[in-house]
Amino acid sequence: MPKEQTELLWAVVKVESGIPVTVEAYRDRQSAEMREQSLRKDMHPENDETGVFEIQKKIGEFWDTHDLADYWEQTHPVEFELDIQSEVTYYSLEVTLADKVRSMAKQRGVSSETLLNLWVKEKLQEEAG
Repeated sequence: MPKEQTELLWAVVKVESGIPVTVEAYRDRQSAEMREQSLRKDMHPENDETGVFEIQKKIGEFWDTHDLADYWEQTHPVEFELDIQSEVTYYSLEVTLADKVRSMAKQRGVSSETLLNLWVKEKLQEEAG
């Protein structure tokens, strides 16, 4: 029997100074990416970030029709540590390349680091086939 396929939704998240301020769901990635681009126009690249993430539609559908209060007795307190620091590795760029990256990032409303990370991810996905 074929495994049930889970439909994906795409969430757009905007974070201002480390605080999530916008979370929106879209049925297709292209719409989510267009919304992310529009959110970037009003961002402060030094302090703010946006992102597009896959989410499984089944999770959303379940909570659209259920209330956490009905399941509260099944929950339990948990403790965990959250380390939001990511590991940083530096690579040198020629000055002219760095200037171009900085200019393009500013035009797109993101930091140079974010833009470079997106480009490297895309290239690695292309290379992986």
